Amino acid sequence: MPALQVRDLPEDLYEDLKACAESEHRSIAQQTIVAIEEMLQNRKDPGRKSVFTAPIIQFETQAEKEERLRRRQEVFKKMEELPWRGPVPTSDDIIKTIHEGREERTNRILASIGSPKREEVAS
Repeated sequence: MPALQVRDLPEDLYEDLKACAESEHRSIAQQTIVAIEEMLQNRKDPGRKSVFTAPIIQFETQAEKEERLRRRQEVFKKMEELPWRGPVPTSDDIIKTIHEGREERTNRILASIGSPKREEVAS
């Protein structure tokens, strides 16, 4: 996948991008991709509604923000108190799941570029 490096990016522009990424729960790289896609789509279709017009939750006071955090912590505490009803995974189970996920991802990538799957190559 191609990479993009931007030099001499103004500090205020970077800070705005960073704040926007945080508010959208994205990384700066993800937000940059969304912003570029949006700009290019707007050039193709000038009447299109921007995805950046979605309302952003703003907390008016520090007290409201602290109250939301307190309620959230209560919910997580109640969740921790719930009994676990599923099987307890071993480290081998976790490692196997990670390897299967990586293998699946690799095969999807290979399929997308028209290469045979890994197990087909090994055979």
